[in-house]
Amino acid sequence: MNEQRRRELRSVIQDLSVMSDILNHEAGGEDESYDNMPESLQDTEKAQTLKDNAETLYRLQDAVDGVVEELEKLIDTKSED
Repeated sequence: MNEQRRRELRSVIQDLSVMSDILNHEAGGEDESYDNMPESLQDTEKAQTLKDNAETLYRLQDAVDGVVEELEKLIDTKSED
């Protein structure tokens, strides 16, 4: 992989890292909203939706982090075009 491609992929990695941070922040917000609900409301559909949203956001964050890891491995390879 040539240096230009590596630079472009490093930029993508930075963007994805920001996206991962945002997903984590939003998932934490959903968790916090659930945790701040009175116990009497934690068995409601709204509460379940908050929990489901948080789980989905954390799963998406993990997926983005996986893409970042794979891109970093790709950049680290020594082959040139």
